[in-house]
Amino acid sequence: MSCEHEQLLQKALDGELSIREQEAFTAHLQQCKACKAEYELVEHMIVDVKKLADISAPLGFTANVMRQLPAGHKKKSPIRWMKQHPIVAAAAIFLVLMVSSLFSSWSTGEMAIAGNTKHLQINKQQHEVIVPKGETFKGDLVVENGDVKVEGTVEGNVTIIKGKRYLASAGSITGDSQEIHDIMHWTWYKLKSLVSAD
Repeated sequence: MSCEHEQLLQKALDGELSIREQEAFTAHLQQCKACKAEYELVEHMIVDVKKLADISAPLGFTANVMRQLPAGHKKKSPIRWMKQHPIVAAAAIFLVLMVSSLFSSWSTGEMAIAGNTKHLQINKQQHEVIVPKGETFKGDLVVENGDVKVEGTVEGNVTIIKGKRYLASAGSITGDSQEIHDIMHWTWYKLKSLVSAD
């Protein structure tokens, strides 16, 4: 096919021939069997492609194809994970808050006394609590960030957190006496206290 006839073929397929060009192209196709065969072949292909364009995919085709594709590595964000595991996330947050609260409580340097302070002598500058000679302290005595000197009697338990116990020769403690110097024992003591308080 010559370039001139090829251009006419293209214009004919696109439907852009003028009347004069159409007459010349039709006359050429009647004389040239090769051009006629090529024109008919391309024309049939165009009709077939147009028929295919009218075909639609079955319902759920896209979803089925996507499901069959290999799963990619999806990065799970912490927020997405927390939404998928709310109970575990809440427990973890509670644990973090509890531990941070414990650590902040442990690190305070203020002296604190739990119990009735009626029969005690308290020296905050020296971080010292004294059960004076001849006095009886009834109940449990808990002193945090201070030393305890027992010269009288304590009818209960004595717990000293981050401090020392000094027992005079005339002093006595009827219950248990313990000193807590590390955070692990202190945490255990606090947990036991919470459970026994209930």
